[in-house]
Amino acid sequence: MRPIFHSPYFLYKKPLKNSSIPMWYARFWDESAGRYTVTRSTGILAEGKRERHSEADAVAKQILEGLAIETETGQMLFLDFLLDFWREDSAYATERALVYKQPLSREYIKTARGQIKLHFAPYPKLRGMTLEKVTPAFIRDWMIWGAAKGMSGKGINTIFEAMRVAVRWAYMREEIPKNPFGQIKKAYHKSKERGVLTAKEAARVMQLGTDDANHALAVQLAMFCGMRCGEVRGLLWGDIDFEECVINIEHNYVLLDGMKAPKAGSNRRVPLPEAVKAMLEYIRSVSMWTDSDDFVFCQPDARKTARGQHFFRYSVEVVLRDIGIPVEDQKKRNLVFHSLRHTFVTLGRLSGLSDMVIMNLAGHKTSAMMERYSHAGQVIDFAEAKKRLESIANQDSVSASER
Repeated sequence: MRPIFHSPYFLYKKPLKNSSIPMWYARFWDESAGRYTVTRSTGILAEGKRERHSEADAVAKQILEGLAIETETGQMLFLDFLLDFWREDSAYATERALVYKQPLSREYIKTARGQIKLHFAPYPKLRGMTLEKVTPAFIRDWMIWGAAKGMSGKGINTIFEAMRVAVRWAYMREEIPKNPFGQIKKAYHKSKERGVLTAKEAARVMQLGTDDANHALAVQLAMFCGMRCGEVRGLLWGDIDFEECVINIEHNYVLLDGMKAPKAGSNRRVPLPEAVKAMLEYIRSVSMWTDSDDFVFCQPDARKTARGQHFFRYSVEVVLRDIGIPVEDQKKRNLVFHSLRHTFVTLGRLSGLSDMVIMNLAGHKTSAMMERYSHAGQVIDFAEAKKRLESIANQDSVSASER
């Protein structure tokens, strides 16, 4: 029997909602599925004497050439596709850096790739699975398998997001005909609220002496200037204007990447409180290296190398212990270095600063982000609130009796 020949595509007209003239569409043959599956619009209206059929056919041939690339990508093993996607020199990483000017950090790429290799590669059903064969059922089954293995909701969601970003990118490039992640919800995960310091605890930090000057300064810069850990690590002496009492936040030192611009383009100027200025001046007076391009926090034996992250994590532990918060309580309250920025936003709002000012000082782009950093419930002085509310009630009762 002679094999049945299938045309690689056929054209058909489809009515448009807001036009009396239909549009030419093309449907393409999928050899692996044994049927016509992929449909694409040619963008050509079926108008005129010959309805522009030849123009629509020419566009369909161009689409067919693109689908050859689509088929090649879709037939990649899913694991190979993910590992290839999460590389520093991948097409996606290159596009983010060159086209959108939003380069991915090397740490972010390394984490995504590492989590996929560690927690997704061992999945038994992954063997032989190609990108084009991934279905919502396959993803849901992996989530169930991961949860049964003891993975947390946060861990599952980390890998889920790494896969979702990669597959969506291929779908948007029309390298695969469908996006199986479209209707799947992430795993349940209730994140623990970030702890913040009270106003009284913050005041104790402001009053610290110079016994542990470097640790105290690291904490003060985050808590009273709203600086991220990477911004504190990347702080240069030339960024500080001692006369105007401001810090120009222009650098962000990131693991693996080194010196970069602040996150999300949040270059800004922040006021320098007198106590923090005094601590900076003391450290400058005893430091070996204070040129404008020297790090405020440099390695003791390496002038042009910023302190490691461990130093800043330890700074929080030491300083909070010094002001009377034991390590056990720090863990219970979830107090870490990033808590200091949360404290900055929270106390800033309680002090009466406008949201616009706080957003600018903290480098937040949206009010929603600022709301995430505000934890007024943890720092309210309920005795003072009770006193003030009672005074208002007493004034109302006195007014009523006078009437």
